[in-house]
Amino acid sequence: MAKRGIKQKPGDGVLYKGCEIEHSRKEFEGDEYIQVFLHYVDAEGPHKDHVYDLKKEAATQYRFLFGGDVFPNLVNYYRFVSAIPDAQIVELRARLDAKELRDAEVGSVAGTVDTDIRRSKIFWLPKTDEFVEIYKLFQELISKCNKEFYQFHLTEITEHIQYTVYNESDQGHYDWHIDMGPDKAHRKLSLVCQLSEPSEYEGGELQINTGKIIVAEKEKGTVILFPSYLMHRVTPVTKGTRRSLVLWIEGPAFV
Repeated sequence: MAKRGIKQKPGDGVLYKGCEIEHSRKEFEGDEYIQVFLHYVDAEGPHKDHVYDLKKEAATQYRFLFGGDVFPNLVNYYRFVSAIPDAQIVELRARLDAKELRDAEVGSVAGTVDTDIRRSKIFWLPKTDEFVEIYKLFQELISKCNKEFYQFHLTEITEHIQYTVYNESDQGHYDWHIDMGPDKAHRKLSLVCQLSEPSEYEGGELQINTGKIIVAEKEKGTVILFPSYLMHRVTPVTKGTRRSLVLWIEGPAFV
């Protein structure tokens, strides 16, 4: 069979019988290159027993829900620089520091996670009088952002605000991931609020993959919003401590 090259543009896909057709790639000479591979087996073919990589069943069963928005082609993120006054952050951090001490004593921090993927302390802010003002502020920012930019069909905030602490001592980080999943299909926007001064830590960058890797602003009080389907990560903290608030906004699942 004659060999021929295939040039792909972003969004293009190629289907071929990888077990039968010889294939290769030339050495990449650029700065960055991202691909997604999907492998299938014939249900009646010679490799049918290799489904799910020889596991008895898929590790995750995804549900694809109908209704809501058409899946949008939006890759940007939205930011409110210094959206929270410094005095409010000082007062909020005092309450969060106290909460961190209380919750650590009773063991109500993050559950079991793969430390190769994520190392952080996690606490939750209940929707009570103690934290109602920060919920109200986030709701206002979300509404403004969505009206001006995304125009997603949003319905409510069902999850609590997450207070996340990344420490130098354990090289706190969170590797590449998306915020949507089999039991999180209704997450549509993700919000990250910086609570630390950039001088309080090194590393700990919030990076968002919008087709290229973007480093989000680190100024204290800045609020970042982006679609929950975008890949993102927090790089390892090499010095100091990074503190942030995280929240997810829900609506009918994308089609």
